[in-house]
Amino acid sequence: MTDPTRTATPPPAPARDTAFIKPMCYGFFLVFGIGSLVTAWFLLWEPYTRWRAAQAWKPIPCRILVSEITSHTELTDNGRSVEKYGVNVRYAFDWAGTTRESDTIAITGFRASSSTNRSSYEPVVARYPAGASATCWVNSEDPGQSALDTSFQTTHFAIGVVMSAVFLGAAFLFLVVGRRFG
Repeated sequence: MTDPTRTATPPPAPARDTAFIKPMCYGFFLVFGIGSLVTAWFLLWEPYTRWRAAQAWKPIPCRILVSEITSHTELTDNGRSVEKYGVNVRYAFDWAGTTRESDTIAITGFRASSSTNRSSYEPVVARYPAGASATCWVNSEDPGQSALDTSFQTTHFAIGVVMSAVFLGAAFLFLVVGRRFG
């Protein structure tokens, strides 16, 4: 005889197959871990080694030949045209009796970039006006390598640290989740 005050217990929920979660999390750990290493290489280690090498370069006088903001039009994915800007600074210096030219502004930081923000390049053109004298830094072992600025760009370094930390944090999150399902 059944008791009318008692409710029937629901049937147990079917067991979920969670065997795929652990290898999936370890796979994501591997992908994000590699992403962290690649990000650290390009945004931290590579600029740091360039900066360290440039500390031995020789300062010599140079003359700014060209200093201008360049522009070109690009088509976006949806077919719209967008005006992009960049900077062109060329300078000349004498090395071992030969006049050499270069266009490398900074030894670290992002290179050969273009942007839709023209005003971001105005300080560079103002700092290195055409016809002005400046100091450039030359690699005495390879005078083809020179730059107007050999300082370390901490803003770009900070971006690299943050991006590497995000990738590394995601990697360890997947590692912890994967171990929980182990």
